[in-house]
Amino acid sequence: MVTMEKQGIPVVGIANEHFESDWKMAARTKGAPGTRYVLTALPSNCVEVDQCEAAAVEMMDELIDALTRPLTEAEQGPGPEELKVERNACAGTLQEVNQYFYEREMTDGLPIIPPTDAAVKEMLTGTDLAPDHVVTRILPEMRKATVEKIAINAVMAGCLPTYMPVLIAAAEAAMDLDFHLVETGVSTGSYAPLMIVNGPIRNDLSINYQHGALSPGRRANASIGRALRLILLNTGRALPGIQDMGILGSPGKYTQCVGEHEEASPWEPLHVQRGYAPGSSAVSMVPVTARVAILGGDNPQNTLRIAAQAAVVRANSDYLGSNIVFFVSPASCDIFRDAKWSKKDIQNHLYEHARILPTSFWGARFYKPTGRRNVEFFLGKAMAEWIFKQEGTDMPLPIVTGPDKFVVVCVGGHGMNQNAIFTCGHGTLASREIKLPKNWQALVAKYKAKEIARFRDIA
Repeated sequence: MVTMEKQGIPVVGIANEHFESDWKMAARTKGAPGTRYVLTALPSNCVEVDQCEAAAVEMMDELIDALTRPLTEAEQGPGPEELKVERNACAGTLQEVNQYFYEREMTDGLPIIPPTDAAVKEMLTGTDLAPDHVVTRILPEMRKATVEKIAINAVMAGCLPTYMPVLIAAAEAAMDLDFHLVETGVSTGSYAPLMIVNGPIRNDLSINYQHGALSPGRRANASIGRALRLILLNTGRALPGIQDMGILGSPGKYTQCVGEHEEASPWEPLHVQRGYAPGSSAVSMVPVTARVAILGGDNPQNTLRIAAQAAVVRANSDYLGSNIVFFVSPASCDIFRDAKWSKKDIQNHLYEHARILPTSFWGARFYKPTGRRNVEFFLGKAMAEWIFKQEGTDMPLPIVTGPDKFVVVCVGGHGMNQNAIFTCGHGTLASREIKLPKNWQALVAKYKAKEIARFRDIA
């Protein structure tokens, strides 16, 4: 709509009444704050023809007026310049500083470490990049994520300088087209980034990939994931109820960062599968909606039967084109190792057995009444073709577009063969190599001492 308005074509949008602030912010950040709209009480996912027609009739006079009324001077004006923020924003006690940040929606609601000049300067020792180097621009407001801004958010989250290379790579991955932050960052679906770290840096930073990898307790996991959230919040300005319109939200948005348990895995690490060299380090991210914890069986087939059932349950609320992440515990890895099953074997087996009837899949029910083009837009041409061909039949539909959409990762501690299924929506896996500064080993030695004693000697 903004593109059309800028070409002189009058356009008026229709927005649900609860999304007015989202509309205004989106139009402003795209350089056309005067773009006109009409509000409706009609739910955005309504496909009942009678309700839609009634809403259209009710809005018609407003739509015509908005299309034909001359633009005001303000509506014709250019979009605002990039927001300028005072470098020294506030001073005071720890409580006063936290209140200042909280009132301006610059935190995740939890207390932050004040990003003083000295603290930010120390954080910048974790990278060789210049402070004003622009790593990327973060959606939805497309503000510059400079190295210094990443460092500021890292300080606020409680990071150590050695975490900077991971955060720089994660910021890049978040803006990868595959990750699809344009929707996953602000969707009503409440997506949260799941970060998976591979390579030697896991042990350099004491990133947890064993017992309780997704639990609180380890500084690296907690603060790296939290820092990414603050970067998305403060640089992208995806504020809850303003542009982040997640209906329920997700506790995963506070932090979701783990390492792959490469030492217990019988397979090549995820980042090597993704094309990075063995011995390198990388971060991979995927937007997830929910996790289903499952017990593994006593053989590969039973383990995957349970995993397929969990994936099918979750498929009713996510998109077919996205990933399904399968966290396999060391005990289950041993079962696959003994049976000589590769990751490809697991992916193929899940693809063949995790299927659902077309009449049961929510995407088919939801989008088919709106026409074939919408089905293709949301599910892809090949999957839309499959859905329409199977209409009225009992042919099971695969819940992903191919075996490679199942991401198999070894995570967790030894013990029972407990596993987990994570499902995603819209976006898919995005990876970036973690590039280390020249003085990396000296930095690791300096900040390793700040780790809990039993984790210092892992590397």
